[in-house]
Amino acid sequence: MTRRNRNDNLTINRNKSKNWLLNFRVPDSHRHLHPFRGRQVYQCSTGTSDYKLACKFRDDFFTQHDLFRPELTPPPSELYWRTFSGSEPVSTEEYERLIEVSEDTIGVGSKLPETYASRLDGHKNHLILAQNPSAEFDHRYPLNITALHSSYLDYRGNDLSAKTVSRSMRAIKAFTTFVGDDDFDFTKVNKKLVFRFIQQLETNKLSSVTIKGYVSALGLVFDYSQRMGYVVDDKSNPFKGQQIRSIQTSTPRNTMPLNYAVALFNEATNKQLVLLIAIGHYTGVRLSEAYSGVIEINGGQVSLRVADDGGKTKAATRQIPLHDHLWEILQSSGMLDLEAGEIRWTAPNSDSLGKRFGHFKRRYFESIDVDDKPYVFHSFRHAFSTYLVNSFSELKASELTGHDRGSSSATELGRTYYKGLDWEEKKVMIQSLPLLNSRT
Repeated sequence: MTRRNRNDNLTINRNKSKNWLLNFRVPDSHRHLHPFRGRQVYQCSTGTSDYKLACKFRDDFFTQHDLFRPELTPPPSELYWRTFSGSEPVSTEEYERLIEVSEDTIGVGSKLPETYASRLDGHKNHLILAQNPSAEFDHRYPLNITALHSSYLDYRGNDLSAKTVSRSMRAIKAFTTFVGDDDFDFTKVNKKLVFRFIQQLETNKLSSVTIKGYVSALGLVFDYSQRMGYVVDDKSNPFKGQQIRSIQTSTPRNTMPLNYAVALFNEATNKQLVLLIAIGHYTGVRLSEAYSGVIEINGGQVSLRVADDGGKTKAATRQIPLHDHLWEILQSSGMLDLEAGEIRWTAPNSDSLGKRFGHFKRRYFESIDVDDKPYVFHSFRHAFSTYLVNSFSELKASELTGHDRGSSSATELGRTYYKGLDWEEKKVMIQSLPLLNSRT
């Protein structure tokens, strides 16, 4: 007879071996590490038939591999919802092992531990839902926000930028810290709770921009839970319509003065930074747009096309004529793939590129004894917008900055009948920008 005590992670089958086996489900945090790589359930022999020595082997093994600290052990509700949503499916190997464990445990009159029961229940219900999309379930585990968020990110796929995903994860962590319960039932969230959450963030001196970002991210997860049927349709989204006081605790972001822009351009330590600074100054694009933008050549017209997949506004997708000086820099950099129209950045992503610029920018401002915090890459965008608005109009400038025309300070008549700029008008505006001194 097999004897399994799942609460101690030890298993023995006298018909096969006299020795105890160590058997446990591998946490997400360890699945990429040796010897667990690629495995969801791990089993090995303790090399002893003595229960006390087997327990010592287990404890030493867990200590050696830094396993099962409280923060690494997800609650059953999280395991259930990850399985049920399909963001963490049960493999054939794991399912066979779970069934074996279930049969042996129940067979000796023991209760199947919740971590195993949750995986089996989630898998069973997931299969039922796949066969019958209209099936209704009485979920015995509370809706776990961590698992729900994992499912939401899996659903969005590559639709979200790394920066958005990072902010969303910080929002989830802040909310779970606030409620103080890993098993908090997300279906129970209401406007009063959200308001108290916002009050705590304000007390912790987070800026209003950060708080709005957190609340917005949580609201999107709530919308997803409602579309998936986890929350009833007639419940309003408690994260929407919340009032957030205007708290400014962060350093204000300033326009990049021309003398600093020129100095950064001339002091840049490599061609990647030179090109990035020139793009920021002459196009006013966001860092992510600079990284992913496409150079388009149509006859004598050379432009930077950005936000093809959409952006913060409908107007974010736009074509910006390249300033003559920027075109010279781009050609001489050797970083342009003419056939694909792509800039071959050496940084692997926009976040990495931003960090490289940040390190360089900080060193430069330290060298001239100026606080660098008010000046970020986005400061080039502020300067670009200011140059164009001062020389032309806000409505025309919005054509090149990607801002929503409806939000610009134009008359209703202008917003209604304004037909946009042609190529030559855009080119004149871009060529009017002040020059960055050529590097020597």
